[in-house]
Amino acid sequence: DKREGYNSAVVVSGDEFKNKINEYQLKHSVSRPGKCHDNAIAENIFGIIKKEFVFSNKFTSFREFRKSFEEYIFYYNNIRIKNKFKTSPVKHKAHFELNNAYNF
Repeated sequence: DKREGYNSAVVVSGDEFKNKINEYQLKHSVSRPGKCHDNAIAENIFGIIKKEFVFSNKFTSFREFRKSFEEYIFYYNNIRIKNKFKTSPVKHKAHFELNNAYNF
């Protein structure tokens, strides 16, 4: 079932999704009731990954996808500058930890 304008190649029903979660013994993460902003950070990152990585690349195998994705995640965490921090997340975290190491 493909829906017009939907980003995913496959749309899975709620029951199908729950069955796959159980089959692979995964834990499904959901927002707390009435707390729609719980997943806002994750959704923002997923949007960036789709825009910068998924939609701008074509892969011929899962192996190629995985290698490229690992390289992208390294780039995202270590090289890509975040406007909010004016540096990469790894450098920002190191700076924060260094400056707050002795603050109890």
